[in-house]
Amino acid sequence: MIECLRERSLVDFVYVSPQSYAGSPINSRDMPNTVEELEKMELRHCAGSTQTLLSKLSANTKKVCLVIVDYAALSTDADDIRTLVTYLKPFACRKALPHRSK
Repeated sequence: MIECLRERSLVDFVYVSPQSYAGSPINSRDMPNTVEELEKMELRHCAGSTQTLLSKLSANTKKVCLVIVDYAALSTDADDIRTLVTYLKPFACRKALPHRSK
């Protein structure tokens, strides 16, 4: 799956959450020792877990394009996703739809 995303979708980094439920809060997923667990799973070209993704996003100052293959794979709680994107500065989300001239 990681190879397919890298080759077909041309993504730079793939983060996985192998031991989490879609209903669990995003900020508490994959704790602790996930780096070692991912190495044991021998996932090639995996950039890290959810915690790695969150730390990269919070340290990043550039705009980010986050691609989610399956909405439920990120979270089944829309409020949790909304909290995530408003908390992290790289997501310059629009507050409302742009107004068009008449």
